[in-house]
Amino acid sequence: MKVDASNIVWIDQPKIPASANGAKVAFLWGNPQGNQLYRTVVKLLVGFTVKRRSHAPTFHGVAIQGQTKYQVSGKTHSKTLEPGSYFGFKGEFVDEVSSPDLEESIIYVRTDGKFHVIPS
Repeated sequence: MKVDASNIVWIDQPKIPASANGAKVAFLWGNPQGNQLYRTVVKLLVGFTVKRRSHAPTFHGVAIQGQTKYQVSGKTHSKTLEPGSYFGFKGEFVDEVSSPDLEESIIYVRTDGKFHVIPS
């Protein structure tokens, strides 16, 4: 599958209050409503921080653009994801993700269950 960047449609995440400068998502394929495999892209604008909550059995991500910072709930330190960095979780989790750099952050997500990106 090939998707040109100019064809990606960014929307507010369904069932989450819209925010003019908040997180946006673009669904690539699959069904995000159930526990089925699907792929999406998440965009965080500069200076924005969100909580990411996953209810999926597995959650995989790759940083595509920006200097994304994340901190898993209960941990005291954050990590910076350079473009190309991979991260993954099994089972439910909550973490905090921010885009403190000079450019927006874009994260590719592959999961088999629901997740939400909630403004902090």
